[in-house]
Amino acid sequence: MQHQGRLHSLDHLRAHMMILGVIFHTSLVYYVTDSGVGWAVRDSQQSTVFNGIIHWIHIFRMPVFFIVAGFFTALLIKRNGKSLLLRDRFQRVMVPLALFWPIMNMLCDEGLYASKLLMQGEAYQWRGLEQSLFNSTTTHHLWFLYFLSIFYFLTVVLIQLSKQFGVFDYFIRNMFIGNKLNRNNLNHKIEKFSTYWKFVPLLFAVPAAICNYSLGEYNVDAPVEWTFKFGIFAFYYCYFLLGMVLFVSKNGLQELMSGTKWYLGFIVLSFVIVNIGYNIEFLRDGKVTGGFTVYGVYAKALSTCSLSLLVFNFYTKFMKFSGPISKYVTDASYWIYLIHFPLTIWISGGLMNVQIGVYSKFLIVVMLTMTASLITYQLFVRSSWLGVLLNGKRLSGRHAVSAPQTA
Repeated sequence: MQHQGRLHSLDHLRAHMMILGVIFHTSLVYYVTDSGVGWAVRDSQQSTVFNGIIHWIHIFRMPVFFIVAGFFTALLIKRNGKSLLLRDRFQRVMVPLALFWPIMNMLCDEGLYASKLLMQGEAYQWRGLEQSLFNSTTTHHLWFLYFLSIFYFLTVVLIQLSKQFGVFDYFIRNMFIGNKLNRNNLNHKIEKFSTYWKFVPLLFAVPAAICNYSLGEYNVDAPVEWTFKFGIFAFYYCYFLLGMVLFVSKNGLQELMSGTKWYLGFIVLSFVIVNIGYNIEFLRDGKVTGGFTVYGVYAKALSTCSLSLLVFNFYTKFMKFSGPISKYVTDASYWIYLIHFPLTIWISGGLMNVQIGVYSKFLIVVMLTMTASLITYQLFVRSSWLGVLLNGKRLSGRHAVSAPQTA
């Protein structure tokens, strides 16, 4: 971890995945779907192009988020210990969740209400503070922070239990607690294992597929309720743990960079598995239902993990640069993540009855959302207490280069 480019590459990865949410949530307004099905805000102008955008972004965006979060969690535990991890995450994740959820909940729900009225050709009138604030209790896009908060506590508890009862005691003690000789011993063994990183998707797809299969459907929906399904929770925790193992593995990042052709091959293999399953189904039953199957879930998990590691691999290889512009985008990305969702709802709702092309509407929503996010960041966040809360204290000189952003 002495190579600063790696940290910069992961900063870019985290930031770009956050900003990609603007494109994803805007696409929800314009993709083609059956009447009454799908996202609540539906513009009359639609295109199947946005179906493809939503599908591909959804496959890897959140898994990559959790891999990066797990990676930095292991880094912080190794560097500062469990208590400082929780203190840092309390400031950077839990406080923003508590602070922004009531505001985002009100803005999102009121925006959805206004958009539904516009869809029906009716005039919008504000329902009042009580209705706007307490009409629903969903987490909306902040479910990611909610899950992370639980993941941090769960990870610390599991490490503590391992110390107490000897579960994974050898691994945990040598990685985070033991003396230098023991750590070198463990690192040597992990280094030997890390040569097999290229095959990780084949193995990792098993627990991910089990979690996905428990949901009874291929799509892992955004868990926007405060009470969540265990299958979704376990599914994303698998990726979080994968990120932690990636950090622990001494040569994990190097092995990722050499595994591109393998991950591409596993994506092809996932299609082969599905087609073999279809053929077996046809030979057995004389027809192909294309329904929810074990082989289909495993193939999806394999392709999802492989694509996520490909994205991670790309950033690790090619996004090691740093500079004032990239640093600014990295710092602003958290704020963009927090406020972009209600902006996409309100702006797309305002354009609903405007007679211009669907792609023009999409570009306008994306550009106005990004512009409003960056202006508000510059005016109200960057040099304020909010900037310190979200990104920590701004450092200068060589410290600014070496200080890693965390996810």
